[in-house]
Amino acid sequence: MLAIPPRAVERGPGCCEPGVETILGGDAQLPTPTRDASPFAAAREPEGRIRGPILSTGTDATPTGLPRTDPEALARLERFGGRKLLHEMIALYLRSAPERLSAAAAGVAARDAAAAENALHALKSSSAQLGANRLSRLCEEGEAIARAGMLESVEELVEEGREELRLVQAWLDGVRSRPSS
Repeated sequence: MLAIPPRAVERGPGCCEPGVETILGGDAQLPTPTRDASPFAAAREPEGRIRGPILSTGTDATPTGLPRTDPEALARLERFGGRKLLHEMIALYLRSAPERLSAAAAGVAARDAAAAENALHALKSSSAQLGANRLSRLCEEGEAIARAGMLESVEELVEEGREELRLVQAWLDGVRSRPSS
């Protein structure tokens, strides 16, 4: 593998087009990494909020066209560890998700941005694992906003998260109540 020395990449005004890095001594150009490399960045308005209305049913898509919930995520977990593991993971999630939202709200109330960020980070990951796409997205947004110290906006997102969690809970309860196939 060819290693490019650290000083072999030009950056800054006059080196190339904005948003592009040029390798010295050659014509190869690389896109400059952006600050928000999230696949959801295109769905954000300038102030960082997700565009579009809050959707009301489990079958609606999120503003970026992703499904609100992803049954395939649950199917992957079931294939990996069987129905018993899937049900255990759902039960653990249904116990811990409200606690994590409460921890985020407590962080906001205490003006502790790091506590809010950590709680939302944990919920983001577990929601994504179980296919709760919209809730995971709200947590991702809240995590970034908490990191920026904008706790009033985090408080709003926690409330949106509580509403979304009610929909996710109903969806997951329905999954658990289905007979095994």
